[in-house]
Amino acid sequence: MHYDLKNKSCPSYWKLANYFSDKALIINDLNSNYKRILEVLRKVSKEQLLTYQRRKPKMSDLELISLSLTAEFMSIDSENDLFMHLPELLLLKIERSVYNRRRRNLFAQTNVIRLKLASFCSVSGVF
Repeated sequence: MHYDLKNKSCPSYWKLANYFSDKALIINDLNSNYKRILEVLRKVSKEQLLTYQRRKPKMSDLELISLSLTAEFMSIDSENDLFMHLPELLLLKIERSVYNRRRRNLFAQTNVIRLKLASFCSVSGVF
């Protein structure tokens, strides 16, 4: 099937235009949320969380936790969706298999960071 995408009256043109504009918004939101969360995490925790790593990774432990928390915050529960919407700068820093392995290894540290963040957000007198 051939679509005339030069013709702006064609419905397929608008479907593709909406798809790419939505994808650009998601990438922009993901990137800005990632940066904000990373900024907060740097105030809360130290940079090196894993005790031993053979090679120095391109993406630090805090950056990886920040990416994981950003995906969780934005309700991106599919890893496939996350890597489809990941900005190019972050894609160059980590591969999907490495992301999974390191995220599993950092699970305990991620929970400690969550508890620290929750302690900042706790409000007394609320049920």
